Amino acid sequence: MFVLTGLSTAMVALALGLREDRRAVSASTRVAAEQTTRNALAEAFQTEGYWLLTIGFFVCGFHVAFIGLHLPAYIADNSIGMSFFGRSISALELGGWAIGVVGLFNIAGSLLWGWLGAYHQRKDMLALLYALRALAFVAFLALPMSAASVLMFRPPWAFYGSARFR
Repeated sequence: MFVLTGLSTAMVALALGLREDRRAVSASTRVAAEQTTRNALAEAFQTEGYWLLTIGFFVCGFHVAFIGLHLPAYIADNSIGMSFFGRSISALELGGWAIGVVGLFNIAGSLLWGWLGAYHQRKDMLALLYALRALAFVAFLALPMSAASVLMFRPPWAFYGSARFR
């Protein structure tokens, strides 16, 4: 916590050097600065890119929050356990395994989507990535809850990866 406090304090001090020189503001910048919040929101809501980005971030945030915070508890609440080579795996351990599988596929997915991003438009790859994430989440909820469905939540064909295509 002391290290985090020190780093946060350093960031505040370093941010002071990023201040703009108000005297050097051009006429076009001044016009943009006069735009009201209401006008900016109206302009954003009429832009297709804004909606696509918002939907993508919603899918990503929902997906990550569910996995990081709720997946182990969800598995435990449903009492999903399994046996692995004769050893009993509790529902909490299975939740940990599920998060481990997610991590493995994030590594593979980051590499694959990064490679694909060199050959295809990145915005299309990002849209495909979020669409696959949404479909996988719906499939996970639609399938009967079992140890297999928990461990296949991140199937090899989906390769969601955490690489960002911007």
